[in-house]
Amino acid sequence: MKNMQKQVHLLLLACLVSGCAANGRTYSEYLKSQVPLAPDSARVVVYRSGDDSQGSARDTRLSIDGKTVGKVAHMGFSTFEVSRGSHIITADLWDLPGTCQLKFDARPNTDYYFEVTPRIEPLAAGMLLGVVGQALESAGNECGGGFAITAQPKRAATYALVPLRMTE
Repeated sequence: MKNMQKQVHLLLLACLVSGCAANGRTYSEYLKSQVPLAPDSARVVVYRSGDDSQGSARDTRLSIDGKTVGKVAHMGFSTFEVSRGSHIITADLWDLPGTCQLKFDARPNTDYYFEVTPRIEPLAAGMLLGVVGQALESAGNECGGGFAITAQPKRAATYALVPLRMTE
């Protein structure tokens, strides 16, 4: 009986995790239907590969200059248009202390690629001290919280984007 309960729990967990992966258009389909940028605008592409299953059941909230612009799911990508100039992109989870921020300077007609990856530090701190440990781990860090965000070169990003789907 216990073994059957364990199998049911594992099946439910698998359904939960698989339901949270991105399921929109592929990146190549997106490129075919991509609209030209407005003058003085740049494109931001944010992605999460499937390299790490940590956090795979959660979408990462994305903000630019303090305004929530969307989310990115496990094995997914999202795109945004920004004006020229200095911007701060932020990745976080609404219910986990801390955020990861990255400043970038957008030039017109340029694409910028950012990868979101899970951070192990708040998980370890949470196991030891709960939410207080997670808050302490992230306090004062430019990159705290459950996910990190890093700028990526176009070549590496476009390679990583091939198997991914748009987050909807």
